[in-house]
Amino acid sequence: MLLQIVQNITLITALAAIYSIFPQLSYKRNPRFILANGLIFGLVAIIAMSMPYVAEEGLIYDGRSIVMALAGIFTAPVSALLAALIAAVFRAFAIGGAGTIPGILTIFEATGIGVLMHHWNDKHKITLGFSSLLFFGLVIHLLMLAAQLTLPNERWRTVIPAIAPAVLTIYPVGLALTGTLFVQNKKHIEEHFQLKESESRYRSIFENHHTIMLISDPDTGSIFDANPAAIEFYGWSKSQMLHMNQSDLRASSPEPFDDSPATGSNTGEALNVLHRLQSGEIREVAVFSGPIEYAGKTLTFSIVQDTTEQRKAERLVRQLNQTLEQKVKDRTQELEQANNELKAFAYSVSHDLRAPLRAIEGFSSLLREHVEGHLDGTSLHYLDRIVYNSEKMGTLIDALLRLSRVTSQPIVFTNVDLSVIARETISELQQVEPERHVDVFIQDELTARADAALIRILLSNLLGNAWKFTSKAQVASIRFEASQSNTAERVFVVSDNGVGFDMAYADKLF
Repeated sequence: MLLQIVQNITLITALAAIYSIFPQLSYKRNPRFILANGLIFGLVAIIAMSMPYVAEEGLIYDGRSIVMALAGIFTAPVSALLAALIAAVFRAFAIGGAGTIPGILTIFEATGIGVLMHHWNDKHKITLGFSSLLFFGLVIHLLMLAAQLTLPNERWRTVIPAIAPAVLTIYPVGLALTGTLFVQNKKHIEEHFQLKESESRYRSIFENHHTIMLISDPDTGSIFDANPAAIEFYGWSKSQMLHMNQSDLRASSPEPFDDSPATGSNTGEALNVLHRLQSGEIREVAVFSGPIEYAGKTLTFSIVQDTTEQRKAERLVRQLNQTLEQKVKDRTQELEQANNELKAFAYSVSHDLRAPLRAIEGFSSLLREHVEGHLDGTSLHYLDRIVYNSEKMGTLIDALLRLSRVTSQPIVFTNVDLSVIARETISELQQVEPERHVDVFIQDELTARADAALIRILLSNLLGNAWKFTSKAQVASIRFEASQSNTAERVFVVSDNGVGFDMAYADKLF
């Protein structure tokens, strides 16, 4: 009996070897492989039953239980069922005898337990080990012994004691050993298909991507592969490029990017180089490189990006920036010179005009005193107008000087009470023309963040214009108040009822 069991286990080991040679047999989603699996396991079961231990005529014992269990565990359920049907038909019609019923029961219970174990393993994703296979082997062969109870004439009383030692020791161990071999083969097969799928995905990306890709030997620089985008870019045929070296593409030594240091090809960072095309044209490219496992070797995978136009644009932008900086510098100098000239002009005007104005004002006053009793009212009025306008001219000169000083000083923002400044400005205007009656409204507590000197000049001009242009109004009215705009900003308004103008010509007014 031992010899027949060894022969059967050797046969099953050969079956495992077939799977290692033809890994595609484990591809369960292909109908052809499902059918092939069922036929192969069924055939092995038949061969096993052809080399049995014969207890008596029609009562045989062999390794079919191991074959059926392996079929259930390691093939698709359809394959296992096909193998079981083949084995059962052969056992029933080719061999027959008293052991037909327990023999067929053994085939189907081994297959069924194998299928259950297959589903349990798929659900829990647990790699089967020797101990778990040994346990399932014991369960299967205990059921095999139980199937002997169906032997006619209570033959089980003599058969079970005779076969039990081998069935409960050698058979489970044989299942565990051959099952472990199948597990190892399955692991290698899965790795084989994963590697094949990975290579297929990589090849698809490599061949179909529009990015230029090269694979080269890191030691010699020889080009190992080039994708269609690279062939189109460089202009050489693929066979020509596979006989070229990376140095054949390079037109000059590497230079770093302007905004980053030069880096080596193994860092994954860009290296800026000049590449020569088949036409002789030189293009600027950025090369991103890194190691890759390809066909069992460590090679260099490079992605090449044509940066010629980008680099031209960058150089143009730098040139424009330099030109703009120089223009800004020149313009600043011109403005400084203009400000200095304006300041000098203001001081010159102040110095040159003050003396004649003082003379006009002084002599006009003396003349009025000297001839006061000899001139009529109209003549005296003319003299008063000369004195008044001389004083006004002096005021304007003082304002011009103040403005020239303000523009040469930095703007200082503080909290300014606009209501107070407006009242002071109106008071000054009333002192100049005390005979005028103007209805003035100034809203209280109008404050803003502003430069005090500049805002005083602004209000003085705005209120001065309002005072001047209301001189012809019968009842003059000037208002200074604040309102809220649609953008939640506070708007300060100077309004009056004086002489106006058509807003359609506002852009031409000044």
